[in-house]
Amino acid sequence: MTRTMLRFAVALSAFLSSVFLDMQACATEPDPEGFDPPALYLTWQSDPTTMTIRWHSRPRDSCANVVKYQLYNETTWYSKEGCHYPMVFSDRTVHVVELTGLVPGAKYRFQLGKDSAVFKFRTMPRDLTKKKVRFIVGGDTYGRKEWKFWEKESSYYDVLKKTNKQAAEMSPMFVVIGGDFTYSDGDSVRVKRWHKWLKAWKKYMVTPDNLLIPLVPVIGNHEVVNNKNKKDWYKPDKPPSPADQAPYFYSLFIKPDSLSYRVLNFRNYMSLILLDSGHTYFVNEQVEWLAKTLKKRQEVSYKFAAYHVPAYPSARDLDDEISTRIRTHWVPLFECFGLDVAFEHHDHTYKRTHPILTRARCNSTGVVYLGDGAWGKLRNPKQDRWYLARAEKKYHFILVTLQKHTALFQAIDNDGRVFDEYSKLSRYH
Repeated sequence: MTRTMLRFAVALSAFLSSVFLDMQACATEPDPEGFDPPALYLTWQSDPTTMTIRWHSRPRDSCANVVKYQLYNETTWYSKEGCHYPMVFSDRTVHVVELTGLVPGAKYRFQLGKDSAVFKFRTMPRDLTKKKVRFIVGGDTYGRKEWKFWEKESSYYDVLKKTNKQAAEMSPMFVVIGGDFTYSDGDSVRVKRWHKWLKAWKKYMVTPDNLLIPLVPVIGNHEVVNNKNKKDWYKPDKPPSPADQAPYFYSLFIKPDSLSYRVLNFRNYMSLILLDSGHTYFVNEQVEWLAKTLKKRQEVSYKFAAYHVPAYPSARDLDDEISTRIRTHWVPLFECFGLDVAFEHHDHTYKRTHPILTRARCNSTGVVYLGDGAWGKLRNPKQDRWYLARAEKKYHFILVTLQKHTALFQAIDNDGRVFDEYSKLSRYH
């Protein structure tokens, strides 16, 4: 064999080998076209080392309760089967698959059913030694005046989309929505408001490198039928179930038999305590659980709480019944067990309080209360409250950046401008 023929044979062998490898890769890669769910969102049911994938299908769709997934840099696909159930007041079906045993700090790809496009997500890191953790908190995402005109693209929906886009540009690892998602008040005729909200989440809550952003939901008063809190529903002889009181919230985000209050423990670097400010559970019903949860997590670097009605409102009456109950029952526990920040909503403004220690009022060792929920709706704040360090009428979300020794909280408007900041040292700096 001549040298030229030998070179040709080597080149041909390399070409055929590459074609074979490409064919192998194609054989393991799902079809990028096919089923396109009208809604797709990621949540955690309890443990953020897992990932729960939720999506919707319509009657015309043929969709199995299966997720195929793989580590981003691997070729082997795994399969996990889940469950499905009807979405309340809708012809849609909600599909739920929980993935477990995931690698911390890794990217994954997944496919729904048998023929959807391929989507991506990332898992939370094991600790804060190498990576920063960035997440976003906001609430009160939609307006109310659109109730009779939900088929039109109103200004409220435009604000929702704009704030979603700006939040996704920050590339957060997850987003906490602190209640009042669609202002549908559990009304069956307003189901399309949820369809639109979930459509906007699927389309816009994606990072610049196309990672889906997990959603951490918190219940608000407008998730409840007729905007009633539990005290308005309560009948000792036959109280309605939480799922009856807040049908969309329990149908879309958590198991119908689950509690609306829970804790997400991010290993030993963060605990995120999600509370129900009197909507399907009384404030005082959660006290014993809250005390045990905080006590158990005293060694965690960062502890946060998120709930809807503020203990320290920036626009509403300080003597509001639920605000008073929270200050009576929860705030002493926050202070006793060293909560770092409480994320509050409901008032549709931006607020940051001074660090508050109730027995000494403003105190450097106290708890800071942030937020007040103005993702998609605005109200004028009061400026004369002793506890307010900053209050503004601005659409916003809060970007939290955690490092091993410091936490930074940035208030960002929906034009991307940082208009307020607060930083705090880690408990174990």
